[in-house]
Parts: sequence; C-alpha cells; structure tokens
Amino acid sequence: MTILPNANRLRSKCSKHLAGWFGGAKPLQSPLQADRCNPDIRAGARIDAAPLRPARCRAQHPRMPRHAFPAAEAATAPNEPGRLSARIFGHGTFEARWYAPQGTDPQTPHTRDEAYVVVRGTGTFFCAGMRTPFGPGDLLWVPAHAEHRFEDFSPDFATWVIFYGPEGGEG
Repeated sequence: MTILPNANRLRSKCSKHLAGWFGGAKPLQSPLQADRCNPDIRAGARIDAAPLRPARCRAQHPRMPRHAFPAAEAATAPNEPGRLSARIFGHGTFEARWYAPQGTDPQTPHTRDEAYVVVRGTGTFFCAGMRTPFGPGDLLWVPAHAEHRFEDFSPDFATWVIFYGPEGGEG
C-alpha cells in the first residue's frame, strides 16, 4: 500500500468505491471516509481496483449522488421484465438504459425521442427508411414514433439508450 502526500487536503466522494466504478486505484481522501469504507485503510492510502460495487456504495452512502455509470457495470444489469433493455438511471424525463440485443433487434417504435451511444460493436442502423453504418462512439438519434432497428450487427454489439422529453417527442 502506498501513502500519498497531502491526500487529506483533497476532497472527493467515497474513493474506495469509486475505484471499483472507474477500474483504477483512487486515494482515500479523509479519515472519515477511511472509517466509513474500511477502518483498516488509512487516509491517503491507495487501494487496488475492486469489483464493481455500486449498490453497496449507495447502501453505505445513501446521500452520495451517482454521476458515473460505467458500461462494464451496465452490461451486467438484468433487463426489466417485459423490456429489451436494462434501466440504469432516470431523472425527470431522462432515462438511460443498456441495450445489447443478440441475433436480431426486435424493437418497435417508441413514444419518446431517443438517442443511442454505441459502446461496442458494428453494424447498420435503420431509421425512418434510411440505413447507415455505425461503430463504437457513434451517436444515433431517433424521433418519437420512427421505425428503427439495428441490423447486421456484430455479436459484441451494445449501446446506451437515452429516452428523454415528453410522450410524442419534442418536435
């Protein structure tokens, strides 16, 4: 374990659990955090990346808002009953979901505008009669009620799905 100089002067959220979220070692920032997370770890100590533990962190720190949602964590979330995707986060009209179809994409038009941010994989995106190739990092937008689907996609394909705005779309 390495001790970092001046670590107590820094400010952060629960660094022990952020290490698991971001996949890297993060320093603990205060004795209070060290006591709350693990009394055996001193302030300023670097910890190795741990398995993803967002639920545990939220249970231990209920007032700590969550601002990061790693794709590796989202990929392990189960789909909601009756849905093709897993709900990861929602706030107001904003809803983030994880979608990783296998084989074919059976989705139908939705009642709200949506955007996709492709995390991995390649293929062709069909929307409103047009086809376009896609790959990691691409942003795809779909207006409410538009016919759309992913076609000829690679087996590793996965994407964030963002629903937002009122029913019927903003346009």
